[in-house]
Amino acid sequence: PDRRASEATGNAVIRGSLSRAGQPSFRSSYSQMTLDSPKQPKSDQISVEEALRAMQRQRHLEDRMESALRALLRALRADKDAAKMEEQRAWFVQQHGLFLILALLQMYPENHEIQERGLIALVICASGDVEAQRALAEGGAVGTLLNMLSTGGEEMTLQDRAISALLNLTIAPELRRQLVASKSLMSVLAVMKAFSHIGSVQAEGCAFIASVVSANGAGTSGSDQGAVIADVSKAKLEAVDEGAASVITAALRLHSASSLPTATRACVALRNLSHSCRPAQTAIISCEGIQAIVYALSVQPHSPALGEHAQMALLSLLVDDEKAKAIFDQSGGVELATNALKRWGVVNSGASEGTTSLLLSSEVVSDDSTRGAVLAAFGLLHARTKYNARNRAFVVDAGGLEATVNTLAARCNDSAVLRAGGAVLHVLASGDPSSAQWRVTQLPGGIEALLTVFRAAGSVRAELVSADAALTHKLSSSSSSRKSAMTATITPTTSS
Repeated sequence: PDRRASEATGNAVIRGSLSRAGQPSFRSSYSQMTLDSPKQPKSDQISVEEALRAMQRQRHLEDRMESALRALLRALRADKDAAKMEEQRAWFVQQHGLFLILALLQMYPENHEIQERGLIALVICASGDVEAQRALAEGGAVGTLLNMLSTGGEEMTLQDRAISALLNLTIAPELRRQLVASKSLMSVLAVMKAFSHIGSVQAEGCAFIASVVSANGAGTSGSDQGAVIADVSKAKLEAVDEGAASVITAALRLHSASSLPTATRACVALRNLSHSCRPAQTAIISCEGIQAIVYALSVQPHSPALGEHAQMALLSLLVDDEKAKAIFDQSGGVELATNALKRWGVVNSGASEGTTSLLLSSEVVSDDSTRGAVLAAFGLLHARTKYNARNRAFVVDAGGLEATVNTLAARCNDSAVLRAGGAVLHVLASGDPSSAQWRVTQLPGGIEALLTVFRAAGSVRAELVSADAALTHKLSSSSSSRKSAMTATITPTTSS
């Protein structure tokens, strides 16, 4: 986002990929890098092999190295076949091409073009290749990249590129440990503070922090789960000591409206940082992080990725903290969570967004990109309605009960959604009869819709037993409700 353009050579925009394994993290990927440099005639293009040979034989010629790196990047992007691109990348790495690039970065620190194109090539070639990244770290890449972060004075030069390359070294737990030991968090946060107005620096910086403080790799083969968790805890405490909470919150507040990628990455960073870390939670709350997250949700309401990470961060911040809960309620968080459920709970149903009607024929959702946002919304609604009658009434009046039923009907094959939604349904149904009971019984098809949910749950029906019992108790006070329920129950259906 808003990366400064280079001179006549064009510029490159690096976007991160979301890779979740336990906790979300980011890494840049060659498949997500767009190089805007002018395309050369096909006859002028050379292969990856030819570019490598030039780098091997003429590295002492500075102008030749500029041309070689330009040619390498063109060659890597020349073939639109992803399999062939990966084959060329793997071959280049096998021929120790990454070490040649690293050597050029060290040989020509004052040459902006070599530095920029070399960093882009590192990101492209080392992305997703853990062995290549380990070899780079052993070859001194961390020190070289950290030195780049301290150059440039008040002018942003290559700092965002350098952070992108560092981001590639956060996949394996031992590489993250090395980065923390080398004080990389302090360096990245210093750059983020110095260039708070530049979206690309904030996006890459937030992604780097999110990866360093994530528990990805814990429990996988070849890694000690206890050691990984201990490293993560240490990294979180160091990040808090260096002021990461205020820096990330400031980035979220400043760039939420203008840059969705930056806002999403900031929410991921806050989510990872706050998970099971009380000092981080306290620091984020103290710098008005809850308000910043709620603001991001309000200005970017249509992004399920941001919705998921923002709401999960809020869930961590609200745990056992009455002050945080009050701030969340006062900031309009309950309304945003309700709207999120109405927006993403039912997809492909033909209903308009935010509908409050009951949909008896909703299309069953097997899996989609909104699942995480739905689960997070259920979690927030349950946390803020279980012991708060005012919030409970607000959610019911805002259509949250209908949204819950519709979501359960549409996602009846998802046991996690049934558990989370059933808990919310139980809380809402256990409230004031003038709200939940009246709401269900007065709407056409209300009882039938609820029974459809219970019937469709099938093998995971036990997840809704508590909600079923609560609703049965509440609704049985009305003779018309009893009659409607009896009719719906004994009517033969294909599912029964």
